[in-house]
Amino acid sequence: MLFLHGFPENWYSWRYQLCEFSEQYHTVALDLRGCGDSDAPSQLNDYTLEKLLYDIRDTIDELGHTSCVLVGHDWGGMLAWHFALERPDMVQRLIIMNAPHPAAWLDAVLRRPSQLLRSGHACFFQLPLLPEIALSLEDFKLLRNLLCGARLGIRNRDRRLTEAQLEGYLYRLSQPGGLTPPLNYYRAFLSDHLYKHEDAGVTTMLIWGEEDSILVEGTSGGIRPYIRGPVVVHTIPKCSHWVQEDQPETVNKLIWDFLQDKDASSPILPQQGGESVGLVKVTNGGPAINFITQ
Repeated sequence: MLFLHGFPENWYSWRYQLCEFSEQYHTVALDLRGCGDSDAPSQLNDYTLEKLLYDIRDTIDELGHTSCVLVGHDWGGMLAWHFALERPDMVQRLIIMNAPHPAAWLDAVLRRPSQLLRSGHACFFQLPLLPEIALSLEDFKLLRNLLCGARLGIRNRDRRLTEAQLEGYLYRLSQPGGLTPPLNYYRAFLSDHLYKHEDAGVTTMLIWGEEDSILVEGTSGGIRPYIRGPVVVHTIPKCSHWVQEDQPETVNKLIWDFLQDKDASSPILPQQGGESVGLVKVTNGGPAINFITQ
């Protein structure tokens, strides 16, 4: 199982899933290029969709597998959609959390212009330097509110980030030039081949936190026209955008049910003696694997 995080997260956002599935599956969390401890090239063209998808492919290869259960949230979910479109042979099953199919997102924006306002941050991030300055003001107040604020942050009181956990997310971003690589995802994607209208042919599950105040409305259940294979959609009430951290028990149960569901297709059988890889970093020479035992 390969987990892809979003912004401003890193691999640590999958801690509950790594612990849950590591006993029976080979579980891997990837620090995406430019995030966490992975290399952070400075050029915008280092964050093209093609290169980001190569990182995923190379990670699967380096780990000694030919395919995986691919799980993505936010930007990681968007990359997972694209990887499933480009390399369906390398995706056994696709699990997406709070990330719309690219074509569904575009359709929602075009049909209801009001939705464009809710995606205004993506347009703002196209500007040079100004987004980095804005996000770093008042000790990264905007990012703190994004993860922990009353409107945007984790809703589950029992799962809200501690100050130490929040600082863990902000540490790399607060280093000189640390915000530019993650923001380059927005800058490169909107000028790249983002809006693919191909139908995904892999067995897919979409999990959506109902109280997501970040992504556009109407995209959580609008993926069926873009899926050729079996698909199931689950919405989790009273759950924020940060679904895998907000409601980990519910998310983990949905994943178990999805992996073992014989009605959809053949179940993905557990690997006996599974191994948890807490972090995989992307380096210039390809994925660098750091094993962390649970």
